[in-house]
Amino acid sequence: MIQVLEAIAPEIDRIPFLCDTNVLTIEVGQGAKEVSGAVRQIAKDLYTTDIVLARTLDVGETITLEYWLTYRFPGDLENPAEREFRRGVFRHTENYNMRVEFSPGRLPARLWWGQWDGIDGDVLNQEDVALDSQHSAHCYVRSFEKTVVGFRWEW
Repeated sequence: MIQVLEAIAPEIDRIPFLCDTNVLTIEVGQGAKEVSGAVRQIAKDLYTTDIVLARTLDVGETITLEYWLTYRFPGDLENPAEREFRRGVFRHTENYNMRVEFSPGRLPARLWWGQWDGIDGDVLNQEDVALDSQHSAHCYVRSFEKTVVGFRWEW
């Protein structure tokens, strides 16, 4: 994932990374120094860690942040939580592009891009998405706020 971050407070040296599972590896690239530690549980179905930025930002400064997520789910093909990748946005976000890539040995039978009614809500809408020659798909959203978007699939 590649994001452009803009500091809205002084002396920002890290950002929180929130997710709904701890069975993932986070690798950082451009704009990041490191992941601050192991993913830890902070609530039921909510985990966090910090991504330490390559430099400290002051109000209005930006940095391009690049990171990759690799999931290590146990392999319960019937568990819906193991058949989706989604991100929640609490504030306004612009120019958002999400990409998902599958192993050539485990390609989905169907893939959708969707929007959920909050973290625990139902799918509000979805559209079919096709994989490209790299076994990946991406969707671009010009702007959105206070919602959850992402991919879901069937095996």
